[in-house]
Amino acid sequence: MRTRDLKIRELRETYPKAVILLTTTLLCHDESWDRAIEEVCRRIDDDRIRHYLYRRNGCGTPGKHRIQVEIVEEGDENAPPFYLLSFICA
Repeated sequence: MRTRDLKIRELRETYPKAVILLTTTLLCHDESWDRAIEEVCRRIDDDRIRHYLYRRNGCGTPGKHRIQVEIVEEGDENAPPFYLLSFICA
């Protein structure tokens, strides 16, 4: 088992009822990070551990972004706060 998996499994043991979102950022980054997160999610196979991708994931310029502003400008209804509500209200 890989170290990444172990860290996430430790989180699950500590917070057994939590919904855990694994994500990177809107900032420009190599997509290998997103592939690695997706691999971990598949291996762990837990319905309450999800890989979340922003609509414009990794498309922002390098530097600092205000994620809340990006979400509002994009009108992303699946942004983390709303995405998490889908688990609570289900």
